[in-house]
Amino acid sequence: MNRHQQARDCRRSNLLGSFGPPGLVCGTGTIAFVIILLCGASVSALNSEPVQVSTRANILQAHLDFHAGTGNLFAVLMNQDLGVWNWLVNISTDNGATWTETYQWQSTIALPDISAVVAGDYLYVAYPSLLNMESGRIARFAAADGTRDMTFGGVGSIEVFDAGDEQITEVALASSADQNDTRLYYFATQSDYSLRYAWTNQEGGAGTTPWSEIATGVTTANHSLDATFAENSSTFLYVAYEGLDGDLHIWRRVSPGTSDVADLGVTPRDSIRMSAFEDTVVVLYDDQVAADRGIKYIMSTDAGDSWEPESSLTAMDNYTSPAVTLRNGGGVAAVYHDVTTPDWPALTQKDYADGAWSPPIDCGFPGLSTGSFSDIEWLPFGDYGVLLVGSGTSSRNAFFALPLLVFGDGFESGDDAQWSEPFALR
Repeated sequence: MNRHQQARDCRRSNLLGSFGPPGLVCGTGTIAFVIILLCGASVSALNSEPVQVSTRANILQAHLDFHAGTGNLFAVLMNQDLGVWNWLVNISTDNGATWTETYQWQSTIALPDISAVVAGDYLYVAYPSLLNMESGRIARFAAADGTRDMTFGGVGSIEVFDAGDEQITEVALASSADQNDTRLYYFATQSDYSLRYAWTNQEGGAGTTPWSEIATGVTTANHSLDATFAENSSTFLYVAYEGLDGDLHIWRRVSPGTSDVADLGVTPRDSIRMSAFEDTVVVLYDDQVAADRGIKYIMSTDAGDSWEPESSLTAMDNYTSPAVTLRNGGGVAAVYHDVTTPDWPALTQKDYADGAWSPPIDCGFPGLSTGSFSDIEWLPFGDYGVLLVGSGTSSRNAFFALPLLVFGDGFESGDDAQWSEPFALR
């Protein structure tokens, strides 16, 4: 068993929330780990310094995913520059140390949304298209090198949804990459507030399984769409959105083919983000009272049969733009923007079960763009990766930051040879 697998198993032992020294995750009889986000430290082996993913400016969205077979990372960005809307595929083959842009899609019509996930041996990007954004399309890229598959659908993309006289307003992808890696799921909302859902296999609809649309029965999906796949659970798909009534709604898909929707009775301000693992589901969102903003969350530990009361992740001051991941048995990890002086991104963790969140870690990120998009994933080599937007070579660039293992063997014996230098927590 390698140290990353051991760290993962350790996290799954329900000890993540048991923090002794700040940042302590857990210890076994032979090894102990602390996992923190040291964006300001200089550890070249793990590249903990924030790395600018692209020179592209004015980034509006940033989506992070990985291909477990190769270890390649993908950052799919959306920006607007001089009246042109773009989405851009970037690949890293060295754990995020360097990035290469492999594709640029352009439109002179305002692009409302994008989404990206890995399934099988491909990266998929979903996006609205055509003159009125009435087409919900998907493009495919090779996970090995990030190049676009121009044979996909015969023209490099496939139309999954035709909205007719309506517009595709938001899109969200999910996949079963962490389980059997055989399914790809596509959700879209329309300007008539309907929620649409279709699925296919890991070939993206270009192989033996065409896209199959299934009615959701949802006609009041307003905005802030997000979707997630739940590994090792019969309730395998969840979708979160704000309804026309202003409440947070959860649609879920239960094997063998039934679905339902629940009004959770809480009123998110914006930025709904969700993730799931087995029967645990966590939804984060912005909240606002007068001029104060904060991050709240709601969670279920029984696959959405019941939901715990709304809780606060932060105080109500100036906190925005959350992202969360529960993938691969790594516990719950969230990143958000602390827009108090100075702006900084905070990362915090907790166990899947009930428990306190760890003290937030100050990433020391340079020039964070207030209220901008962020993303976080538990990566195949055993660390969290975070995608953030801040000021670099120009305004609103995308940056990638990688956590590191602060110490390895020797913790319980008192051997501090592998310990890091002291670090500060806010």
